[in-house]
Amino acid sequence: MTVLVVDANIMASALMGTTLPLLADQAARGIVLAAPQPQLEETRGVLHRRGTPDPDARMAALLEIVEPLDPIAFETFEAKARERLEAHGQRDWPVLAAAMALGGHIWSHDKDFLGVGVPVWSNRNVRHIEPAI
Repeated sequence: MTVLVVDANIMASALMGTTLPLLADQAARGIVLAAPQPQLEETRGVLHRRGTPDPDARMAALLEIVEPLDPIAFETFEAKARERLEAHGQRDWPVLAAAMALGGHIWSHDKDFLGVGVPVWSNRNVRHIEPAI
C-alpha cells in the first residue's frame, strides 16, 4: 500500500482550482491519500479567508478522497520530524511525522520538505508514483 500524506497547500489549491480530479485520480489508482487534522483545519481556514464559495461542501468532497489522520497515528514521530525541519517549517511537522509513521510519501509544494528523508511529490510529478500492491 502506498500512502501519500497531503499537505494543506495541495488540498487548498485543489479546492479553489481545478486539480481536485488529480487527487481523485491518485486514490483511484490505489494510492491512499491521508492528511493530519491540523492540515485539514489549515485548508478549511484558507478557504474561508479567501472567500471560497461553499467551503463546507468543498471540504466534504475532499474528505471523500483524503483520509483524516488522528494525531495518535503519528505523534510519536513529532520530535524526529521537528529535528529534520528548519525553524520556519516547524508548523508542518505533522505532515512529515505522518509520512514517517506510515512509511509514506509527502505531496506538497512546500520546499521545507526537501531533504527530510521521505519522498516528496508535486502536482507536476505525482502521477509517476507507483502504487504498491
